[in-house]
Amino acid sequence: MNDARKIIHLLAHGIDPITGEVLPDTSPYNQPRVIRALFTVLETDTAKKNKPKTDRNLPVKHGKPWAQDERDYAATSYKNGITVKEIAAHLQRTTGSIRSELIRQGLIQIDEPQPILA
Repeated sequence: MNDARKIIHLLAHGIDPITGEVLPDTSPYNQPRVIRALFTVLETDTAKKNKPKTDRNLPVKHGKPWAQDERDYAATSYKNGITVKEIAAHLQRTTGSIRSELIRQGLIQIDEPQPILA
């Protein structure tokens, strides 16, 4: 649990995060609306962390490092006329990541227009 989350967790449970003591009844953190708000923040944070990437319609390998064989496949396929969209589907990556890799390899230019169906 990171520091901010731990602090919110302690406050939501009526504990002073600095001293570890139970907060007095007069503390604003012991007000029902504040307690509910703190727990809502914790629940929202947990839900965001547990949300799988597939729920965002991203390919399985989105954001993962490239292996050399993937780089080679992208370059060879592109040179053989395979579309960026088809390469992306095969490598389970976004079309944007394929274009970026092809730009890195010097196979397309940054300012080269992206085909509508690519």
